[in-house]
Formats: sequence, structure tokens, C-alpha cells
Amino acid sequence: MLLETNRFLLRPLDPITDDFSNYLKWMRDVESNLYISGVKRTFQKDDLLDYVISKNEASNALLLGIFDKVSLCHIGNVKLEPIVQNSYAYIGILIGEIGMRNKGVGFEVIRALVDWAFSELHLSEIRLGVSRKNAAAIALYRKLGFNQVQVSGNSDDSFEMVILKKTS
Repeated sequence: MLLETNRFLLRPLDPITDDFSNYLKWMRDVESNLYISGVKRTFQKDDLLDYVISKNEASNALLLGIFDKVSLCHIGNVKLEPIVQNSYAYIGILIGEIGMRNKGVGFEVIRALVDWAFSELHLSEIRLGVSRKNAAAIALYRKLGFNQVQVSGNSDDSFEMVILKKTS
């Protein structure tokens, strides 16, 4: 699967041919990735490879690397998981390259993946979880059309947002 935006290519990561050295740095950078679950200083390359392989093999997950079209550099990832066919999926994004943050990457990539998921997977909604402390992400998600929803038992530190497929 290949999804293309104006500036980026979204494609599955290949544990054999892709260089994961930057990805590994992102997953060890706890200071820059405060809101990404799984980030820890002790993250190992084998952990990363196992993770990518498991997502590539899962029928209810789609993990795509975000690659700059010009340089072909891997700058982050976007993921749908779990995907509940003909119903909903959760989306998550990591812009690992700090120099690419606040440049509209999230908006462009999420918009493209949401549109694709609605049309190709026939989903009726896309959901996400976000930390209340992550003001930039909340603003992005609102700009994309996501709305906050109340979820019982949800932590005080985070909440869910949802975007519904537009019906005409």
C-alpha cells in the first residue's frame, strides 16, 4: 500500500531494507517524545524490528512510515490500530524528526489517511487519544475536524477525540 500527499509518501516499513537508525533514536528520546507511548531510553533495535513486523502481519493494524518525497528521508510514522472493519479505527502519529515538527506534516498526513480509511476501509469514524497537556496536538486535531468525546473511565490526563465520515 502506498499513499501519497503533496509532500510525503506513506508506505509500510520494511524491516529488511529500511534503515531504522533514526527511528530507534526517536524511540529512545523521552524528552522530545513525551506523549508517545512506548518511548524509553532502553529501547533496542530488536524491539523495534519485532514491533514493525508484528504491525505488518496484523490484520487489524496499518503502520506506515512517513517519507519526505524529495529527500526520501523517513521522518515519522502514522498508524491505524485497531481497525474494526466497516466501523472505526484509532489513529496515532509520530513526527520523529524534530526539524519537521510544526511544518504541517501532521495535518497533511492525517487528512490523507483519514480520507483513505473512510473511502477504502469503509470506516464511519476515526478515533484518537490525546494528552490534555499536548495543546499543539489538540489544536491540530480540532483543525482536522476531530471533536472531543466523553469516555467513561478515561484518565484525567487524556481524552478521546473522533471524526465522523461525512455523509452526503
